[in-house]
Amino acid sequence: PLMSLVGYTSLLMDGAYGSVTEKQIQIIRRFRILVSYMSSIVTNLLDLESLERGTLRLCKQRENLSSIVEEAIELHGQAAREKEVVLAVDDGALLEIPIHADRNRMVQILSNVISNAIKYSPPKQSVTVAIQRHNGSARVRVADRGPGIPEEERDRVFQAFFQGSSRPPNGEKGAGLGLCI
Repeated sequence: PLMSLVGYTSLLMDGAYGSVTEKQIQIIRRFRILVSYMSSIVTNLLDLESLERGTLRLCKQRENLSSIVEEAIELHGQAAREKEVVLAVDDGALLEIPIHADRNRMVQILSNVISNAIKYSPPKQSVTVAIQRHNGSARVRVADRGPGIPEEERDRVFQAFFQGSSRPPNGEKGAGLGLCI
């Protein structure tokens, strides 16, 4: 049902039901962001349940890590622009790096990390995504200029529903599921 709402907002923005002012377009865009956020919470809750029951299925196949990183970045381009955060990709991320993975799950994981980086970054700062090769494996690094995670909270950051003491500069909220997943 949430994705149907996104479809209706597209029709509104395209003028299918009459002309739309710039202010209305801004409101519709904000609505779409909130619907997308709600959808990700539902997905994360369902995934957490599957993880806890041991029933989460992975469909591993040969993939290109760089294209997975590009897809995850693309999902957050609009949010970064709206917050005036520069979403940058390190040149090494453009290399073809074959991996054996579940593409959708990898995009989900990277998307959660990139989303957090954008959320906690002050406006006009950058979030950089890089891929590093290391001893026959690859490492994806997401760096931001946010407040960081206090030392005393680092051992709990991957627990379900944990929300640390650091707060995003624009007051954005989270469910405490992204890093857990």
